[in-house]
Amino acid sequence: MLLQGWYACKQSYGDLLAGDYYRIVYDDNNGHVMFVTTDGREGWIDVNALGTDQTTRCRIGGFALTLAG
Repeated sequence: MLLQGWYACKQSYGDLLAGDYYRIVYDDNNGHVMFVTTDGREGWIDVNALGTDQTTRCRIGGFALTLAG
């Protein structure tokens, strides 16, 4: 799925559930990114609220959130 642009969520966070695949579709440049899941759900991730713990960021969004915020 990663080669098709989808990230795997391994830890639930807000509207994202563990097991979801999602894409980042918008970045507001203020620490918030909008996502859409493979089943069409949309929501926001507050990257600033994740702090700097790279383990948590990787479990939620892999490389997508490692450098965000």
